[in-house]
Amino acid sequence: QFIIKEIPVKGEAYLLLKRAEFHRAVGLLEQAAREAQAQGAVRLLVASVDPTLPLAEGSYGGVRLEHIHDMHLLERSLEDSPPPWEGLVLAPLKAEQAGEWLALYNLGFLQVPNSATYEAVDLQAAQAEGRQCGFALAEGTAVGVYELDPLAQPPEIAGIALNPAFRGQSLGRALLRAVLTELSRREFHSCRLTVSTANQTAYGPYLAEGLRFVGLKS
Repeated sequence: QFIIKEIPVKGEAYLLLKRAEFHRAVGLLEQAAREAQAQGAVRLLVASVDPTLPLAEGSYGGVRLEHIHDMHLLERSLEDSPPPWEGLVLAPLKAEQAGEWLALYNLGFLQVPNSATYEAVDLQAAQAEGRQCGFALAEGTAVGVYELDPLAQPPEIAGIALNPAFRGQSLGRALLRAVLTELSRREFHSCRLTVSTANQTAYGPYLAEGLRFVGLKS
């Protein structure tokens, strides 16, 4: 999968290798690098979700790979979910709020490693697949957003993000606890999320709230 829509926003293109033999992957890598550069990208991020095709630093054809980060799967039991923090509540997304949600989502994820910009069509596709989106409200103000996938096994916290203007107030952990409480209220027994090893702003708090490494996603 070759993704170019982030080039105007971040100057980055993405190549996701889902299944490929090594020689075929090298050809795809060279082709993607040429196309990304031609379209104005300053960097091509490459990931493999095929366990038989692990990526490593080095030169491949005319391209050199340099390790940036891995994506980890973290999981937590909901049998002992922590108490929610006072002052922050979740509000499901209403149809007329889609534009506001998208703007806050993209603002919150702009500097997060491996994040992707959401457009209206992406939100519609996510909701069609059963994902549930909404706002995190503090004293009535939307300070962040969430996206849950209750149909995944186990249910997945697909995304939580704060408006950068509200960071440094422990609201990130409050938001995490709020979604853990919501999933527990629905009587799920565990949940999962994906996080970059480069995203230490989130990784540390996730561990502090009881999430544990269970596997390498890419």
